[in-house]
Amino acid sequence: MQLLFGCTLLLASLPVQGDDNVDVVQVGMASHASLFDLVTHERDLLRDQNEGLLKESAETKEALQKLQEKDEMGRRRAHQQTTHKQKQTHQKQQHKDNCQEIYYSKDCSLYPDKLVVMVSVGDEMIVFFDNWYLYAAPQVNCSFMQLVAMAEDSRAETALKSRQKSGYNFEILSPSRHGAQVSMSEVRHDARRKWDYNSTGYDDLVARRPSYVNHFMQAGCSVVYSDIDLVWKGDIFSELREYSGGSGDMHLYRDQPWEAVYGQPYFSGVCTGFMYLNPTTFTKSVIEAWCQKIHEKPQKKQPPFNEALVEKDGYPAAGATKPGHGSHDVHRLNSQKFFGAWSDHPSIEDAVLVHANWLKGAIEKKQFLKSNGLWKLDDRLGNGFIH
Repeated sequence: MQLLFGCTLLLASLPVQGDDNVDVVQVGMASHASLFDLVTHERDLLRDQNEGLLKESAETKEALQKLQEKDEMGRRRAHQQTTHKQKQTHQKQQHKDNCQEIYYSKDCSLYPDKLVVMVSVGDEMIVFFDNWYLYAAPQVNCSFMQLVAMAEDSRAETALKSRQKSGYNFEILSPSRHGAQVSMSEVRHDARRKWDYNSTGYDDLVARRPSYVNHFMQAGCSVVYSDIDLVWKGDIFSELREYSGGSGDMHLYRDQPWEAVYGQPYFSGVCTGFMYLNPTTFTKSVIEAWCQKIHEKPQKKQPPFNEALVEKDGYPAAGATKPGHGSHDVHRLNSQKFFGAWSDHPSIEDAVLVHANWLKGAIEKKQFLKSNGLWKLDDRLGNGFIH
C-alpha cells in the first residue's frame, strides 16, 4: 500500500512536458482515488463484520447463560430427588422394626393381612397430599401396610397417577368405581371455595369420608384415617402402641381443650382428622351411626361422629382418660402430641401430629405449615420437589 502511494506521489511530482506527461499524471491521480475508495470500502466492511461478530457474541453469551441456568436447575432437581430417595431409604430402615409391633386386624378381605392407611385427595389439595406423603411415607411404607388414596375427582385421580409413576407408593381408589357406596353427588362447586371451611363444597366433600371408612370397616380392615392438611411430624405408630400395642376399639384425639367441650350436648371433642380404628362390633356400630347421621343431614363430618360416639358410649366424664365412660375400649391419644383447632395448642416442637384444621382455605393452611417449618415442597420447582 505504501509502495503504491509512493509511486503515485512520484508521478504527481514529475515536471509537465507535453500532453503525454499530463496523461501520466492524470492516470496516477485516478489510481490514487480508486485505491482510496477501495480501502475505505474494505474498512467499512470490516467494521460491519466486527459489529456482526459482537452481536453474535452477545447472543451466544446470552444463550449459553440460559443453558447454564437450565443445567443448574436440572442438577438441583436431580440432587434433591436423590437426596429425597436417600432420606426415604434411611427413614424406612429406621421405622422397619417399629412397624412390626402395631396391632391390627389380619382379616381384611380387601387387602389380606394388611393395615389400611387411608387419605382422601381432591384436586385442589394435591400439594397437601405431596407434603403429607413426604412426612408420612417412611412410616407407612411397611410391608404389612397398604396406603390408599381416595380420589375425589378425575383431576385428582390423574394427578395421583402421575405421582405413582414418579415413585410414590400407594393405591388409588375412585369411590364411584370401587363400591364405597357414596350416596352424595360429586361436588361441583367452584374449585377455589371447595376447601374453604364452612362452605357448602367443603361440607359436601368431607361428608363423604365416613362412607369410605365404613367401606373398609365392613371388610374387616383396621384403618388409620388421616386428613392431609396435617403433618405426621413424629412417630405416629409409637404413640398408638402406647395403649395396648394398638389394640382396642378406637384411638382418637381431641382438637380442643377438654374443658372447652366438656358438658356440651352430643360433643366429646374428638377430631375426625386422624383416627385409628379396629373393626370391632362397637367400632362398626359407631361408624354406621356416623354415616346414617350424615346421610340424613349432610354436614361436616366431626359433629355427627361425636354425636354417634356419645350415643354409643356415653358422655365424657371429668378427668376421664378416654372420650366415653362406658365399657368400650376407646383410647384418647396424648393431647400434648396430637393437636389442632385452637390457638393455645401445645408446643409444635413436642408434637408428633400437627393439624391445620382450624384455618380457612388452602392458602392459610399452607402458610401456617410453612411458617412452622412443616412444608417440604419447593414452590419454585413445582409439586413433588423438596427443599
